[in-house]
Amino acid sequence: MPSEVTTDSPLNISSSDPEWRVFEKDVANMVARLDVGTSRVTHDARLMGINSEVERQVDVLIEGMLHGMPISIAIECKKYGRNIDVGDVDAFIGKLHDLAVDKGAFYIYNGVSAGARTRASSARHPAVVLREDLGGGIPDDWDEILPDCPNENCYGGTIAWTSSKQPAGGADVEWGYCDFCGTVAFCCRDCGEIEIADAGECFTCGAKYEVSTVDYQSTDVGDVVQITRGVD
Repeated sequence: MPSEVTTDSPLNISSSDPEWRVFEKDVANMVARLDVGTSRVTHDARLMGINSEVERQVDVLIEGMLHGMPISIAIECKKYGRNIDVGDVDAFIGKLHDLAVDKGAFYIYNGVSAGARTRASSARHPAVVLREDLGGGIPDDWDEILPDCPNENCYGGTIAWTSSKQPAGGADVEWGYCDFCGTVAFCCRDCGEIEIADAGECFTCGAKYEVSTVDYQSTDVGDVVQITRGVD
């Protein structure tokens, strides 16, 4: 039965709940505690499939706004006595396509087979994030799941991150392409904000960057080099 979950009204975990249900509720309560601007967190949600035209169950559904656009993230929770296999990931990806959500997250109590991990990493539109080996606890970390493209006209994109070494040494500059709109983005070394690379500047701290050899056909960037430091 669908239940809305909030920080003030978390799901009650009963001694009669089976272990898999406890795991679902723990994940739902964790999501509700995070300050991500979500308008609604629903446990055991029900959505009508676009292709199947049948009602589909979602363990945890997050619905909110990002860059002024609605976004939805479906979370699947599995506590099996075995590793999740490629068939389990395939079934989840099929559900995501049927529901036309923007992104999927797979929370797994135990481990994942190599084939399942490869299948998840290759999923696009929607992308799938795996959070595995959670028997030791569920991390309060939402950064990997929320789309991170800084383009305000792109609300479902995720940056495929790589890095550029700096001529003067120090930490690399993380950069990458959005898998949805193609925007080139970088993560500021000084303050950690994600910015559009074409601007060449971090608008949060003022650090300046130089982007060279942008080739949108081959998705190759020669280097993203920090030119000046930002304001502390």
